Amino acid sequence: MKEILFFKGKYEIITLREFSGMAKQFYEPLYELFKSAGYTYKTIETISEEKAGDHISEQTMYIFGHSKGATRILKEFVARDHPGVKGVVIFDPKQTCKKQWNELRIPKLLFVSIKEQTQNYSGFQDRIELNDNHYFSNSKNQVFPVLKKFIL
Repeated sequence: MKEILFFKGKYEIITLREFSGMAKQFYEPLYELFKSAGYTYKTIETISEEKAGDHISEQTMYIFGHSKGATRILKEFVARDHPGVKGVVIFDPKQTCKKQWNELRIPKLLFVSIKEQTQNYSGFQDRIELNDNHYFSNSKNQVFPVLKKFIL
Protein backbone atom coordinates (compact mmCIF):
# COMPACT_ATOMS: atom_id res chain seq x y z
CA MET A 1 0.00 0.00 0.00
CA LYS A 2 1.44 3.40 -0.94
CA GLU A 3 1.17 6.17 1.60
CA ILE A 4 1.40 9.94 1.82
CA LEU A 5 2.28 11.60 5.11
CA PHE A 6 0.75 15.03 5.61
CA PHE A 7 2.08 17.32 8.31
CA LYS A 8 -0.65 19.84 9.09
CA GLY A 9 -0.18 23.45 10.06
CA LYS A 10 -0.39 24.85 13.55
CA TYR A 11 -3.18 22.94 15.30
CA GLU A 12 -4.20 25.82 17.53
CA ILE A 13 -4.82 28.08 14.51
CA ILE A 14 -6.68 25.49 12.44
CA THR A 15 -9.22 24.91 15.19
CA LEU A 16 -10.10 28.59 15.52
CA ARG A 17 -13.50 29.24 13.96
CA GLU A 18 -12.19 31.99 11.66
CA PHE A 19 -9.58 29.67 10.12
CA SER A 20 -11.20 26.24 10.33
CA GLY A 21 -13.38 26.82 7.24
CA MET A 22 -10.41 27.82 5.09
CA ALA A 23 -8.34 24.94 6.43
CA LYS A 24 -11.16 22.52 5.56
CA GLN A 25 -11.40 23.95 2.03
CA PHE A 26 -7.71 23.22 1.61
CA TYR A 27 -7.20 19.95 3.47
CA GLU A 28 -10.31 17.98 2.47
CA PRO A 29 -9.86 18.27 -1.32
CA LEU A 30 -6.17 17.49 -0.83
CA TYR A 31 -7.05 14.26 0.99
CA GLU A 32 -9.50 13.40 -1.82
CA LEU A 33 -6.72 13.91 -4.35
CA PHE A 34 -4.51 11.49 -2.42
CA LYS A 35 -7.26 8.86 -2.36
CA SER A 36 -8.15 9.31 -6.05
CA ALA A 37 -4.48 8.79 -6.96
CA GLY A 38 -4.48 5.49 -5.06
CA TYR A 39 -2.71 6.52 -1.85
CA THR A 40 -3.59 6.06 1.75
CA TYR A 41 -2.67 9.05 3.85
CA LYS A 42 -1.83 9.75 7.42
CA THR A 43 -2.02 13.21 8.96
CA ILE A 44 0.46 14.28 11.58
CA GLU A 45 -0.44 17.13 13.90
CA THR A 46 2.27 19.65 14.62
CA ILE A 47 1.79 19.00 18.33
CA SER A 48 3.22 15.48 17.88
CA GLU A 49 6.52 15.26 19.74
CA GLU A 50 7.99 12.55 17.54
CA LYS A 51 10.52 13.58 14.91
CA ALA A 52 9.25 13.78 11.33
CA GLY A 53 11.31 10.75 10.32
CA ASP A 54 9.72 8.62 13.06
CA HIS A 55 6.42 8.69 11.14
CA ILE A 56 7.89 7.44 7.86
CA SER A 57 7.25 3.80 7.05
CA GLU A 58 8.27 1.56 4.15
CA GLN A 59 4.96 2.49 2.48
CA THR A 60 5.60 6.24 2.65
CA MET A 61 6.22 7.57 -0.85
CA TYR A 62 5.58 11.30 -0.45
CA ILE A 63 5.67 13.77 2.38
CA PHE A 64 3.45 16.86 2.33
CA GLY A 65 3.46 19.73 4.77
CA HIS A 66 1.62 22.98 5.27
CA SER A 67 2.84 26.00 7.24
CA LYS A 68 4.32 24.81 10.53
CA GLY A 69 4.13 21.23 9.23
CA ALA A 70 6.18 22.25 6.16
CA THR A 71 8.75 23.92 8.36
CA ARG A 72 8.96 20.81 10.50
CA ILE A 73 9.65 18.62 7.47
CA LEU A 74 12.42 20.88 6.25
CA LYS A 75 14.06 21.03 9.66
CA GLU A 76 13.77 17.31 10.52
CA PHE A 77 13.55 15.20 7.34
CA VAL A 78 16.79 13.63 6.10
CA ALA A 79 16.28 12.20 2.60
CA ARG A 80 19.27 9.82 2.71
CA ASP A 81 17.78 8.12 5.79
CA HIS A 82 14.54 7.41 3.88
CA PRO A 83 15.40 6.30 0.32
CA GLY A 84 11.84 5.08 -0.30
CA VAL A 85 10.46 8.62 -0.14
CA LYS A 86 10.04 9.79 -3.74
CA GLY A 87 9.30 13.44 -3.09
CA VAL A 88 8.39 16.31 -0.80
CA VAL A 89 5.63 18.89 -1.29
CA ILE A 90 5.36 21.87 1.00
CA PHE A 91 3.15 24.92 1.33
CA ASP A 92 4.20 28.16 3.02
CA PRO A 93 7.12 27.13 5.25
CA LYS A 94 9.00 29.62 7.44
CA GLN A 95 11.61 31.65 5.61
CA THR A 96 14.22 30.33 8.04
CA CYS A 97 14.15 27.02 6.13
CA LYS A 98 15.52 28.38 2.86
CA LYS A 99 18.86 26.57 3.20
CA GLN A 100 17.20 23.20 3.95
CA TRP A 101 14.83 23.63 0.99
CA ASN A 102 17.59 24.55 -1.44
CA GLU A 103 19.76 21.63 -0.29
CA LEU A 104 16.98 19.01 -0.53
CA ARG A 105 18.03 16.67 -3.34
CA ILE A 106 14.90 14.66 -4.09
CA PRO A 107 11.94 15.70 -6.28
CA LYS A 108 10.15 18.56 -4.55
CA LEU A 109 7.45 21.18 -4.94
CA LEU A 110 7.11 24.41 -3.02
CA PHE A 111 3.91 26.46 -3.18
CA VAL A 112 3.97 29.89 -1.56
CA SER A 113 1.17 32.36 -1.05
CA ILE A 114 2.24 35.87 -1.95
CA LYS A 115 -1.06 37.65 -1.37
CA GLU A 116 -0.61 38.05 2.38
CA GLN A 117 3.21 38.36 2.26
CA THR A 118 3.77 36.91 5.71
CA GLN A 119 7.13 35.42 4.70
CA ASN A 120 9.92 36.47 2.34
CA TYR A 121 10.45 33.64 -0.14
CA SER A 122 13.18 35.25 -2.22
CA GLY A 123 16.04 32.82 -2.58
CA PHE A 124 13.85 29.71 -2.32
CA GLN A 125 14.67 27.78 -5.48
CA ASP A 126 11.92 26.49 -7.76
CA ARG A 127 9.06 28.02 -5.78
CA ILE A 128 5.61 28.34 -7.28
CA GLU A 129 4.14 31.67 -6.24
CA LEU A 130 0.37 32.03 -6.04
CA ASN A 131 -1.58 35.19 -5.38
CA ASP A 132 -3.75 33.53 -2.77
CA ASN A 133 -4.27 33.22 0.97
CA HIS A 134 -2.37 30.90 3.28
CA TYR A 135 -4.83 28.05 2.61
CA PHE A 136 -4.66 28.36 -1.21
CA SER A 137 -8.45 28.31 -1.30
CA ASN A 138 -8.68 30.27 -4.56
CA SER A 139 -5.92 28.51 -6.47
CA LYS A 140 -6.86 24.83 -6.25
CA ASN A 141 -7.30 24.76 -10.03
CA GLN A 142 -3.64 25.74 -10.37
CA VAL A 143 -2.25 23.62 -7.53
CA PHE A 144 -4.05 20.31 -7.93
CA PRO A 145 -3.08 19.49 -11.54
CA VAL A 146 0.59 20.03 -10.62
CA LEU A 147 0.23 17.84 -7.52
CA LYS A 148 -1.53 15.09 -9.44
CA LYS A 149 1.26 14.91 -12.03
CA PHE A 150 3.86 14.90 -9.26
CA ILE A 151 2.41 11.94 -7.33
CA LEU A 152 1.34 9.76 -10.26
